[in-house]
Parts: sequence; C-alpha cells; structure tokens
Amino acid sequence: MHLSKFLTENKNYNHNLKKYDYNDLSKVISAISYSAIEISKIIYSPQSKDLGRVTGVQNSDGDFTKSLDLKADEIIKQKLKNNYVKWYASEEEEEILMLNDAGSFALCVDPLDGSSNIETNAPIGTIFGLYTANSNPLNSILQKGENLISSGFFIYGPRTIFVLTLGKGTVAFQLSDSNEFILINKNIKIPNNTSEFSINSSNYNSWPNGIKEYIEICLDGENGSYEKKYNMRWVGSLVADAFRILVRGGVFLYPQDNRKGYEKGRLRLVYEANPVSYLIEQARGVSINGINPILSLKPKTLHERIPLIFGSKDEISKIKKIMEK
Repeated sequence: MHLSKFLTENKNYNHNLKKYDYNDLSKVISAISYSAIEISKIIYSPQSKDLGRVTGVQNSDGDFTKSLDLKADEIIKQKLKNNYVKWYASEEEEEILMLNDAGSFALCVDPLDGSSNIETNAPIGTIFGLYTANSNPLNSILQKGENLISSGFFIYGPRTIFVLTLGKGTVAFQLSDSNEFILINKNIKIPNNTSEFSINSSNYNSWPNGIKEYIEICLDGENGSYEKKYNMRWVGSLVADAFRILVRGGVFLYPQDNRKGYEKGRLRLVYEANPVSYLIEQARGVSINGINPILSLKPKTLHERIPLIFGSKDEISKIKKIMEK
C-alpha cells in the first residue's frame, strides 16, 4: 500500500473530532515525505561530497551546523511554503517562522538528526511533530506532546524508512525505486519485555546514581537481580536507535549528567523527544524523563533540553522504580 492510499484510508478515523481538516493534514504529511525523498537523493548521490562540511554557522543551541543540516532545513521549508503549515519551528532556526498565515498546523522539525554520523555512512534522519496552530506562535509550538496530532521520522540508511503515527498506532513505510513510500508494517508493537539496552557507556562516570545502578544490574547478567543476560547497542543516531526498539524492543537511555551542557539532558523536547515519544507510545512503549511521561511535559522554551528514556514497558518500569528512589 502506498502512503497516499494509507492516508486516504485513514480519513475517517476520529478526525472529525479534531480541530483541523484531515485533507489538509494529509497534504502536509505528503509534502514532508517529498522533502525526505529529496534529502535522501542528496545523501545517496556520489556528487554530494561536502555534506559533512562544518559551515561555521552555529544553530540556536550553539552547535556548529554541517552543510546537510542547512540543506535539509531549506528543502523542508520550501516544500511546505505554500502548504497548510502556519508556524514552522526548526532546530536550525533561531525563531519560529510563519510559512502560511492561513495554515492550520504548527510543525516542529529536526531536519537532520545524527549529523555527526554523516562522514561515517551511519544512519541519519529527519524528525517531525505536528500540532494544530493558533494565532500565537509560541502557544502553537510549545505544547505538551500529548497534544500532537501526528509525528514521524525518516531514516536515511541502507533503506529509507518512514515511521509515522496519526494517533492510531505506529506504522512504517519504505521508499521504493519508483520514489514511492510503500507500507511495510501496519501495526508496530514494541514487546513489553527486553534484554537489550542502548546507552553511551563512555559517560558512565558522569551519570546520575540511578542510571548507574540500572546499568550495573544489566551488566551483572544472570547473576544480577533481573536474572538475565543483556546486550548493549548504541548507534548514536536517535532515529536509528528508536527504529531498532520499535522493531525488536529494548530501551534507550540518554540521561542528564554532570558534564557542562548536559546537566538538564541533551536531546530537545520540542524537536526530538516529543515526536519520538509519541511514536513510541502509539506502539505500546513508554517514554519518560526518568520519572515523568515525556508527553506530559510542557516545553518552557523552543530549544529546551531534557533527559530521554524510552522503550519496552516492563524495562522502563524497572528504570523508573530505581530513579524514584
């Protein structure tokens, strides 16, 4: 099933209860998918030799951007310029932009997740979340994740994958040779149990005690209190680590730590944590900041950073129990 047909068939799901026109939403999601197709072509082209070049430009968080960061942001803006998006908030933009005053939606986007992996040919991606818009840009963008009407991410890897939710479960598409997104999983469900965790262990000495305790129990394996052997996986690309968990379960941990700039966490609530958490919870997983559900948190600023822990329900319960101590 093509993406266009999937969007058509979901037209009657509860959307009449929402404050937006579903046909408009469908066109926005299609436009975002066209952006991803264009970005993937650039990534896969042998002529694209400077994608990992540091531009010298700092984004709103003070990070130096790479050439592909800026290209991806520009492509998405252009595809949506004459569409139904009123407010556009990007990790690469200092402020919220107005794209269409008559638009119904507010879009939050990380145009290029995992850009540190560009030179290594590891998976990178695009993450987005959609809310209904109102006349105030900040009120439209700084909403709790539980108010999302759709979110998704694209992975540019060996395959280009599109993971999407419309608030009725999580699905996955794959880009075909004919540049069509074809449905490959119509009902993703994260297993409740797992024996796999994903964390950057090089930061062990900087972690909070609760995170150290959980990882130490995992490393104790069959001799530990969880009485099973764990495997560790870490790609360093949020979309890749999230997709692995969606496919086969596991937990992802990116806690706050005592390094400078990491005290409140590192991932962005608006552009990364909320959209990914919505997908995870629609796939029957759980996403928390250590204690509280991510989707219950109201962002205070555009580029707010938070700790992010998500994945299989039973394993998140163990982590939360330790963190609450």
